Amino acid sequence: MTKKEIKKRKLGVWLIGAYGAVATCVVAGIEGIKRGLVSKAGLVTELPQFADIKLVPLENIVFGGCDVRRDSLVEAAYRIHRTSGLIGRDVLDAIKPELEKIDARIVDGVVINCGHAVEEFAEPSILRND
Repeated sequence: MTKKEIKKRKLGVWLIGAYGAVATCVVAGIEGIKRGLVSKAGLVTELPQFADIKLVPLENIVFGGCDVRRDSLVEAAYRIHRTSGLIGRDVLDAIKPELEKIDARIVDGVVINCGHAVEEFAEPSILRND
């Protein structure tokens, strides 16, 4: 596969628990990198030993997911900013439109055989299978 063909490829990432802290930080980080607002420092795939691997560019990652909570990716990201400061306010303000687009691709999750801890997060309508 040529570099040109690789640049055209898209990679869909489906996040289970999309409104959770880990998923929200991943999305915010990648979207921040796409806009040049966040450094790629710390990304293993940016190390020299990965230079020859034909990975899809970060710009071509598309997010979607599911969660048993009814929330908003935007609200989850701002909540993380308020409680821990892990995501900068300037980054959040800049990526908010993209977070809203991703939100449209997050659907209700399921709680079948998930255990009590996940059921605690779930909306009552999801528990009832409405």
